[in-house]
Formats: sequence, C-alpha cells, structure tokens
Amino acid sequence: MGLGHLPKQPSASDMRPVLIGDALAFSRALMQVAPDKRGATCQTWLFQADAADKYRKRFARLHPDWGNGSLMAHATAHCPDALTSHSLDHAEFCSALAEVLTALQAWRSFKKSCAEQSRSPKSF
Repeated sequence: MGLGHLPKQPSASDMRPVLIGDALAFSRALMQVAPDKRGATCQTWLFQADAADKYRKRFARLHPDWGNGSLMAHATAHCPDALTSHSLDHAEFCSALAEVLTALQAWRSFKKSCAEQSRSPKSF
C-alpha cells in the first residue's frame, strides 16, 4: 500500500494555521485588555477562533461574530487597530506577544491531548 492510501492522522490542532501576522495582530488586540485579564481572554479568543473556523468549514460562510477562524480576523473584530504596527521596543506589546505565544503553545498541547484521547481504545 503506497503512502497516498494511508489515512490522514489527526493533527494536534484543527484550527487554521497560525501565521506570524496572526500572532502580531492578536497581540495588538490583546493590548486593549487589562494585563491581569489577558491570559483568560487569550484562551477565550482562541476557542472562539477555532469555533469560527469549524463554522466556516461546516456552513461555507463566515461566523457572524468571529469571522473566518483566523486569529487576525478575530483580532481585528475586537480591535480595528490590530493591524497597526508596534515595535519590539514597546514593552507592553512584547508582554502581550509573550502571552499569545504561551497561550498558543498551551492550545496546541490541549488539542494534541484531545486527539490522543480520542484515538486511544476505550475500556469498558
């Protein structure tokens, strides 16, 4: 059996690929949130973006509140200025970017764990 016939393995995340522009825009939007609320807000936004992507795939249209499922679309929905540039010399931006990267890493681990659990045999 050739490689083309192997079933596709579930990925660690069903969410759209995250590009650097997504992370930067997401960080800029997160700057509008109080620092002590950023972690929880970031997790919420990641779940919403994932839900929007699933909605887009299922219904072939944008989610009415959360867009196409990209982090950039989600960020600009929360903060129209999310596409403006900030330098890495900006301490608050660096803090928000670190929060986003940490949340993305936790998200990927969570999705991988869920995928592994769904593949493991169930014992009765």
